[in-house]
Parts: sequence; C-alpha cells; structure tokens
Amino acid sequence: MKSRLLLLVTAALATQAQAQQRVEPVVVTATRSATNPFDVPASVDVVDSETLTSGQLQVNLSETLARIPGINVQNRSNYAQDLQISSRGYGARASFGVRGIKVLIDGIPASAPDGAGQVATFALSSAERVEVLRGPFSALYGNASGGVIQLITEAPPKKATIGASLAATSFDGLRYGIRGGTSFGSGGVAIDASRFETDGFRPQSAARRDVLNAKTEWKAGAHSFGLLLTSLNMPDSQDALGLTRAQLEANPDQTASVATQYNTRKTTRQSQLGGTWRWVATEATHVNAVLYSGTRDVLQFQSIASAAQGSPTHPGGVIDLDRSFMGGDVRVNHTIDLSGSRLQLTAGLSRDQQDETRKGFQNFTGTGASQVLGVQGALRRDEDNTLVANDLFAQADWQSDFVNAFLGVRYSKLTMRSDDRYIVAGNPNDSGQLKFDATTPVIGASFKLSPALRVYASAGRGFETPTFNEAAYRAGGQTGLNFDLKSATSRNYEAGVKWRNGRGASATLALFRSQTNDEIAPLTNSGGRSVFRNVGRTSREGFEATFAMPIANAVDLYASANVIDAKYRDAFLACGAPPCTTPNIAVATGAKIPGVPKQQAFLELRARPLSNVTTSFELQHQGKVFANDTNTEFAKAATLVNLAATYAIPTASVDWKLAARVDNVGNRRDAATVIVNEANGRFFEPRPPRTWMLSLDGRWR
Repeated sequence: MKSRLLLLVTAALATQAQAQQRVEPVVVTATRSATNPFDVPASVDVVDSETLTSGQLQVNLSETLARIPGINVQNRSNYAQDLQISSRGYGARASFGVRGIKVLIDGIPASAPDGAGQVATFALSSAERVEVLRGPFSALYGNASGGVIQLITEAPPKKATIGASLAATSFDGLRYGIRGGTSFGSGGVAIDASRFETDGFRPQSAARRDVLNAKTEWKAGAHSFGLLLTSLNMPDSQDALGLTRAQLEANPDQTASVATQYNTRKTTRQSQLGGTWRWVATEATHVNAVLYSGTRDVLQFQSIASAAQGSPTHPGGVIDLDRSFMGGDVRVNHTIDLSGSRLQLTAGLSRDQQDETRKGFQNFTGTGASQVLGVQGALRRDEDNTLVANDLFAQADWQSDFVNAFLGVRYSKLTMRSDDRYIVAGNPNDSGQLKFDATTPVIGASFKLSPALRVYASAGRGFETPTFNEAAYRAGGQTGLNFDLKSATSRNYEAGVKWRNGRGASATLALFRSQTNDEIAPLTNSGGRSVFRNVGRTSREGFEATFAMPIANAVDLYASANVIDAKYRDAFLACGAPPCTTPNIAVATGAKIPGVPKQQAFLELRARPLSNVTTSFELQHQGKVFANDTNTEFAKAATLVNLAATYAIPTASVDWKLAARVDNVGNRRDAATVIVNEANGRFFEPRPPRTWMLSLDGRWR
C-alpha cells in the first residue's frame, strides 16, 4: 500500500512541469488602504479562503489562526465564554471574548466601543481572507495595544449561485448552512447563514450557535456603497467551568459540581448593521465613510454560592445585560505624485457610543429546603452605563523605489459613566464616571534592499482603557463600577526582515518589545465573575518567524514560530483563596504574566497527490502557560498532530467537496486553556480528546 501511494505521488509530481501560479496578496488593515504586505513596515499576515475553509469545520478561528506567530487562539470548548485570543501577550487576561485586539468585519468595527469583542460573529464559510496585524501599527485603531483582526468577506458573485454544507463532528456536533448570491444592475448581494450545535465532551457544555452574514454592494457613478448585516444567536450555551489540577488529572472529562448545581449557562444575541461609502472625488482624492449600529443582549447564570449573596452590596449571581452601540468614521485620502515617488495623505475623525443597562439578580429563589438554584431571583443591581469615544487621526504614507515610510497619529478621548438605580439600605448610590484620553503616534519605514528583500522598523504608543466588563466589579463583592481603574499605556517597538524569491518561497523575522505602564490584570476570577486592577509596569519582548516553500509542484511547506518573554516589572500583592478582600500574597518582580505561552510553533505540509485531492499534516506546539500571578500553577507544554483531506468532485452544474479531519491524533489529555487567577483553584479547561469531522459542501453554479 505504501509503495503504491509513493508511486502515485511521484507520478503526480512528475506530470506537473510548471510551478503553480501565485497571486500577490493585498491587505487593507495595516494602513487602511490596499497595500502589498511585503512592503508594509509591520507584521501583517493573511489567512486565505482555502486555508479557512478546506478541511475545516468553519466554526472557530482557532482552526486556522494557530499558524500566525504571536497570536495565541485557544479554543476553550466552552461556547458560553468564546475563544481566548491574545496578540504578543495582549488580551491574555480576558476572562471571555477578545480584549486588547481590535476586531473588524469589512472595515466595520465588530468590537464594542469600550474595546471588548467576540469573533463568534465571523461567518468563516463566506470569508475571502482574514488579516492579522501585530505591533506598533495597531495604534492607528485607537483603544487596542495588541493588534487588529479583520475578516474580509466574499464579494457578491457576478452571477447567481447557491451552496449548501453539512458537517458532522464528535460529541454529536452538527454544522449546516447555506450561502449564495446574485448580481443586479451595478451591484450584487451575498448571504451566508449557518447553525452549529454540539453536546460538548463534558457535562454541562452543550451549545448552539446561529450566524448570519448578509452583504450587498453597488455603484452609482463615482460612488460605491455597501451594507453588511451580521447576526449571532446563542441560546443557553452551557458553561462547564474550569477544573482544579487534581480534577484534571483524575478525569479531564468531568465538570465541576457547582456548574450542574447552578445550571451555569449564557444566552447571547447580537445583531449589527453597517454601511460603507466611497466617493472618488478625483483621481487623487477619495472619501471613505463607515456608519454602524447594533445591539447585544446577554443573560448569564453564574455559580456564585447563594450564601455569598447575603451582603446588601453583593450584585447577585445572574447578569442581565442589554447593550446598544453605534458609531462611524469619515476619512479623506489624497495622493500626490512626486518625481519617482508617491505620497498618500489621510485625515479623519470617528465617534462611537455604547449604552447599556446592566442588572444583577440572585441565582436562586426561596430558602432552606424550598430553595431552587440556577434560576433568576431577586434584583440586586440596576444601572445605566454609557461610553462615548471621540477620535481624530492623520497619517502619511510615502512610497518610493527605495523606501516606504509611514507616519501616523491618533488622539482618543473616552468617557465612561454609570448611573446607579439600585439604592437600598446598605447599598449606597454608586454612580460616577471615568475619563481617559491618549495620543498614540506611530512611525515606520521599510527599505527595499532588493526586489526580494525588505528590512523595516517601526515604533509607536498604544493604550487600553478598561472595558465595562473589566470595570463591572469591585473587590470584596461591592457593587458599582470600579472607578479606581486607570488606562494602560504602552511603548511598542519592532524591527524585521521580509524575503521572497518569486517562486513561492518566503520568510519573515520580526523582533519586538513592548513596555506597558498601569497594566490591567485580574485580581480574582470566581464563579464567572472577574475583578480587575492596575498592577504597574510590564514588558513583552521576543521574536516571530515564518517560512513558506513549495517543496515540489504539489507539496507546500509552511512553518511559523514565536518566543515571547512577558513579565511583571513591578512587585505587587495578589489574592489567595476566597474570600479575599485584601491581597496578601507577594508577586515578585520578574514573575511571568499568566495566560501567555512562552513558545509556540506551527508546521503544515499540504500535498496535492491528485488535481482534485488535497491532504494536510499539521503539527502544533504550545509552551507552558502559567495560570496565576505567583506562577505556582501552570498548564504543561503540549504538541498536537492534526490530519485533514479534501476531495473535490466537479460536475456540470455543481462543485462538490468532501472533507475529513482528525484533531489531536495522539489523544493528548491535559489543559487546553487556563482561567487566569481563578479564585477557587479551578484554573484549567481540559483539552478535548481525539476528535473527527466529516463534511460535504456543494455549490451550484
């Protein structure tokens, strides 16, 4: 069998005399205009549509972003809390969702104005590409020190088409969806709708996710318009919570008893409508505008013990959040052709607003023998929160035969206000406000040493304000926003080399260093609730590297790796076991920032033994990850092997594609992610066992 396979592969390679034609990628995230990433003085990577969809379930970004160095995407197998994503160590503190990273879809913000975001709204089956920016250039987007993740969705097709997909996975997982589109006059429309449901591999981890992405584009003379509608519905996603080390080692398939006792779960509904407008005023002057509005509703039942909610200041064990958000920006681009070079100038402004009603309820009713847990009880919190952000920005991009130089600056001003409506005996008025402002410049240059070689350097400032979720709680179970929090500011530096040989081979190397003041970090995590505070200075430094090469006409190699040293530069006190009202455990200078793996590596071999067959072999490595500030608890380093294969079956009217995938081939059972500073010692979310996926996709032309 092996000899026959070898002969088949050899024959296929021998019949292909010409190298595969490769299309130059274009990105818009780094400088907000279409640019070849090879010439940008920043770390920006592209994950194309084939990688996002071929042999993938197309539900989570963790399926593919592991290939990007410096990006740590951890699938918690917990759809109540979504993915954990960090970029060069920023965002690792997030108890759920994405923090410190700006999230966009087609140039329209998918992050809330306070900086919190989720990538669950990404319709990966209709993705054209995902762009990932790290380093100083993230300053161009304001409240995001870690970077930018942008989904670019497919343009409407030029002629009518429709497709359907069905995928089955381990643990009774099922994903099915439809997508299609058509053209009309000077425009077109594209729609993608899907549902994913799973029982989960642990008790209390079942979930359902409905995603809709609808897009229309049209032109009228010098004007181009676009509308994008996204919708997410996740009813009663169960939360299995974390495990202690003893529980993890005894049985990684178990669930903490409090999760089932309180029926921990979360319902999330989000919808957003965004519009874009582009006016080509002259050949040299373009005007771009974005306008968006959306709502997000969350109802979460936590595992906080009913006895702990006796204090009149305790906000309860149920979160009921109704949020609306809106915003827009307008910018003007003007290009000046100089002798042998080009200068592009951009200036603009943006305004974003977020309004939310946050209520808290007890997660029980009754007392004694008649007490019922895991249900909505008495009101314990009621407040209206508002955030307004105003930004001004300007940038200049000079391109010549020898150098691409970039200079940008952004001024941001944010105001967070809370109006308390729950004022009872023992619980005073907690109204108040926080104000933040920052100027974040960035400068960079890429030198064209030869057609195949670029050397670049960049530097910039960044800042992060606390999100409403991070400011939601005070230490000791107190109500009201945490008005003691300050914004974190950072200085970011990067230098690198980019190389390509024109025959498909390429390599990058980036060295980076970030220094942050007033780092925002978790004080405690308990029962799904996180309390944050500022802990002083931190630093993050390391390197990232990628290498890609066609080994033969039908075999491609891709590899990436990064090393990061993320540590606290100031000593401080941390909390031990609950109840902890005053931190009393010393964290030494030089302690590692939890949630950040020191090393990561990715290797993929993708082969096409036949013109309609693609196979892939993936090797993923993640280094040890500390779970708490004192570095006494950690998840061990792990190396995983994944296998996938696709088989394309084109017919006269339908393009069929069969796919199969096996993840965690070695059936490694340990911690997949950590819950930073979990107060009860339940730091670890276990890795799923060996899993499989089978899918069928059809597209009618």
